[in-house]
Amino acid sequence: YTYGSAAKGQTGTRSAVRLPSSVIPKPSFVALSQIVRDLKGQHDPYFIGCGGYLSMVVVDGHVFSFGAGSLGHEKTPPPVVRIPTQVALLSRVTSVSVGYQNHCAAVTANGDLYTWGIGVHGRLGHGNSGNVAHPKHVVSLQHELCVTVSCGEAHTAVVTRFGGLYTMGSGMAGQLGLGDTTDSSLPRKVSLRYETKNGSTR
Repeated sequence: YTYGSAAKGQTGTRSAVRLPSSVIPKPSFVALSQIVRDLKGQHDPYFIGCGGYLSMVVVDGHVFSFGAGSLGHEKTPPPVVRIPTQVALLSRVTSVSVGYQNHCAAVTANGDLYTWGIGVHGRLGHGNSGNVAHPKHVVSLQHELCVTVSCGEAHTAVVTRFGGLYTMGSGMAGQLGLGDTTDSSLPRKVSLRYETKNGSTR
């Protein structure tokens, strides 16, 4: 079920909303049975990601995206995709996230992190600020087992299996947690040490 603004197809409804405001004010059913009929498993959506004009849903490890922006589809999509469409380059996905300013991330069952979309400030973690149209493996984390990811407005954070936290992207407000306000185009580990009242660190 989805609800809210449907102006750019981000609710996954098959046709444009006819309300003057293009708003779906209450939960509306999104039919996924037809597009996942060939997938093995229970076909239960078990993870969703929403941000800006783009939404994603994970079904049996496969990612479907809809709306407008960095959809990650193999073929160049139309400006608005109203029907959930599979991101063919991804499989065995366990976690997804959508940033407000058009960037996306996904974690797979084997612990790999993939990002795509707008790369300004280095938020994709590929060592530069370039845009990426399709899911791309963040190779600098290939020796880590990523578990979950979260995309902010212009930065990304990922948690690894043993509790490590890595951040990348815009640091102008200190949101990377690295002790400064500079950007980082590669994932950097956040130190979670803190001082106790007696001056020792943990």
